[in-house]
Amino acid sequence: MFEQARSARVGTMAYSVLARGLLSGKYAVGTSFGPSDTRSQDPDFVGPRAHLNRATARQVMAMGETMGKSAAALSVRWALESQLVDVALVGAKTVAQVDAYGDAMGWALGPVDWDAMSQMVCRRASELLSGDG
Repeated sequence: MFEQARSARVGTMAYSVLARGLLSGKYAVGTSFGPSDTRSQDPDFVGPRAHLNRATARQVMAMGETMGKSAAALSVRWALESQLVDVALVGAKTVAQVDAYGDAMGWALGPVDWDAMSQMVCRRASELLSGDG
């Protein structure tokens, strides 16, 4: 799909770059969502899969901290540098969140950090696709 989009000179958008907030670093173990919030029924946020997702989010947070960046800024930066994504869609409910996303701009991941982030994301995606998580 991405190759076809590129050959047709069509841009691509990544939806939910922060995995509905999981990669923002703000949802700790025990976070609860109201009944009208679909995350309260989403296996990515409740149950065994949520535990593994939060572990990945903690890894992203730790990596971001070593770089002086938030998990959100690191996640958006990685998506934009993937060469598959032209637009990284993120949700924001506050001005502070919008400001935080601005921290994803004006810098680049080094090759070692880009590879480390890619490995984290790909490992988690592989677990999900294989049914192991």
